[in-house]
Amino acid sequence: MTYKQVYRLPTGDRIRQGEVLAGVPVVTGLSIIDEETNELLEEEVSLAVVVTPDCDIENYERRLASNGDGGMTSFMLLPLMPRSQVSSTAWKNAHRNSQTSAHVIESCPSECDAAELGFEAAYIDFRWLFAIHPEFLKSALAADLAIRRTQICSPYREHLIQRLMANLSRVALDRDHDTE
Repeated sequence: MTYKQVYRLPTGDRIRQGEVLAGVPVVTGLSIIDEETNELLEEEVSLAVVVTPDCDIENYERRLASNGDGGMTSFMLLPLMPRSQVSSTAWKNAHRNSQTSAHVIESCPSECDAAELGFEAAYIDFRWLFAIHPEFLKSALAADLAIRRTQICSPYREHLIQRLMANLSRVALDRDHDTE
């Protein structure tokens, strides 16, 4: 049986949904300003996948080019945690799709990685969704602080997004249904 390719090298000069980026600077509520240098000390995510829809990214770029205001305040990303850093129970549950707040993706071969490093299979926890301003991300990429590594191909990209949206749209109940 022939399987579809899961990853491909990033193309073009703009960010796309499903792109895996390395070294994304993350400003969080835990970030602080160094009192001596007055610089922002932020965390960094080793690998993160862009989950903002391509149509939103394209509209942002078009608006930015036409009037200087993209009209969008952030791109959404999810950090990827290497399989080796995840408990076997969490990995199994995500792999079997029995944990709605997590997803797994297979390893990326070096020939599909712009850095030619590849990476091991990864765990994605939807509760770790974060946002970053588009221009901040673009400036980090331009300064080589963040690197475009690979892009998840269709239908694997859509599967990830569908799982994320299902998790975000779940309805919390105050109790289990009384079925007795």
